[in-house]
Amino acid sequence: MKVVGVLILLLGGVWGYTRLWGRIVGGKIRYSVTISEGRPREGEEIELRTILENTAWLPVPWLQLSQPLPEGTVLLEEGGGSHLLRYATYLLPRQRVQRIHRLRCVRRGLQILPTAEIRYSDGLGWEERMERLESGCRILVRPKPMERDAIPFRFREWIGEVAVRRWYQEDPSRLWGVRQFRPGDPYRHIHWAASARTGKWLVKQFETSSRTVLYGVLNHQLFEPHWLGSSPRRVDAQCRLAAALFRRSEELGLEYGLYSNGSWRGRRSFSIPPGRSPEHLEAVETALGRLLPQAQEPLADLLRRIREEVSNPSFFVVMTGYWDENLTSAAEELRRRGHDLILVCFREPDEKVEGLDSAASLPLVTVTCWSERRGRHEADGCREGRDPA
Repeated sequence: MKVVGVLILLLGGVWGYTRLWGRIVGGKIRYSVTISEGRPREGEEIELRTILENTAWLPVPWLQLSQPLPEGTVLLEEGGGSHLLRYATYLLPRQRVQRIHRLRCVRRGLQILPTAEIRYSDGLGWEERMERLESGCRILVRPKPMERDAIPFRFREWIGEVAVRRWYQEDPSRLWGVRQFRPGDPYRHIHWAASARTGKWLVKQFETSSRTVLYGVLNHQLFEPHWLGSSPRRVDAQCRLAAALFRRSEELGLEYGLYSNGSWRGRRSFSIPPGRSPEHLEAVETALGRLLPQAQEPLADLLRRIREEVSNPSFFVVMTGYWDENLTSAAEELRRRGHDLILVCFREPDEKVEGLDSAASLPLVTVTCWSERRGRHEADGCREGRDPA
């Protein structure tokens, strides 16, 4: 009877401990995630640090963490290529455990870590709990600039030709006199005060300038109407080319700006004014990383807005996977206003982009997007088409 009594007391003590353990430890596990690099580029590796903390005064003999990873990242550990981070550990009272994991960023965009799941028990198998915890960790992956040799047109030659022609373009910010009105002069250049004093139509005379401004125009529209959908792979390829052009412009001392009808932070189509500095390059690359593959307005509307906002002759690189006759007319109107323009059309393998026949009068180059399997994830890329004449 003594043995039975001891067993009953022992089992009662264990049962009481497990009930007490569940009440004290339940909800007392803290979880957080930090990363080594806040804005990495595609292809770069980062350190992801997971921290588990037991804030209770009883131990956690067994704990398992399951943290799904965003599609744009892969785990670089044994059996790399996984999108699931999982490991088991234990926590003593008031103990914190942290582990460092290597991740590779394989896709541009804002990568948000999904909800993590933790399972923990009393070590005896009598009490087991499961909780879902938010890490709040976000990884902004910027596009990897396209290799210089892969830029689908002779960038420096084009910029050189544009810069030379700029000597023959008037700079509206540099007024040096007036002259008599000639047919074809823009009405906005009329000097009204001088015309009223002399009784003749006089227009402002400007000095010429060699200032060259590059604008990258990213079109996420793929169908008519524009809201039917887009292609994430084409958008990623556009962002890589734009990043390469902006970086090259920074090296050559040129100003550069950005227009896009893609969505960013829930806003409508957005633009970044031209500039030139390491901080400006950082800003445009960050914007390219945040762009979502959703067209907020038709490309034709965006080109009309550009025509109204950009008065100085500039160089536009229009990156698109969609074209039609209305867009050709809008592009020709930009050229008639003194702007230079090149059309870069992104397409899938064996795909014919409808409407390109109407763009025969425009400098045009096609880029084929492709993907290959590397391990357990896809690697996207581009292949050059024809160079403009």
